[in-house]
Amino acid sequence: MLSMNHSYSCMRSLLIKMLCSISAMLFLSSIAAPVLETFRMPQANIICYCLRYICHQIPSRCLWILDSNMGLCTRCFGIYLSFFICMIAAFFRILHCSRKFIIFGVFLLFPLLIDGVIATTTHYTSNNLLRVATGMLFGFGSGLLVSSLKQNGGKND
Repeated sequence: MLSMNHSYSCMRSLLIKMLCSISAMLFLSSIAAPVLETFRMPQANIICYCLRYICHQIPSRCLWILDSNMGLCTRCFGIYLSFFICMIAAFFRILHCSRKFIIFGVFLLFPLLIDGVIATTTHYTSNNLLRVATGMLFGFGSGLLVSSLKQNGGKND
């Protein structure tokens, strides 16, 4: 039984490290793209091209740095940034998730879903402040759900 718990612990740690790395790469590359574009470096185009597969990159929905839009829209940027923060907290065991955290994490997903459904089914247009806020809530909620994988085989308090 001890080796199974140890194996689960190693897999959990590996998953958290991998998700932390991916989310960090995504939000940091979205910041790097406009900076590189300012200096006319071709890597900016490569970054934006790669990020195009996970984000629509509509310029009016992006944050701007140095007169260039980021490689991610505000909502996606908020998701990856807050998810990264949660993964860092999970890695250093700052988050001690219980069922309450799981339920709270699920509720944090709803603002983005509600805003998205309303925006696509009506003439309502969300603004960038609301997009980044709902994105960050979604990222924190997703991060809480992933970090709730506990050392004891996924069983919660």
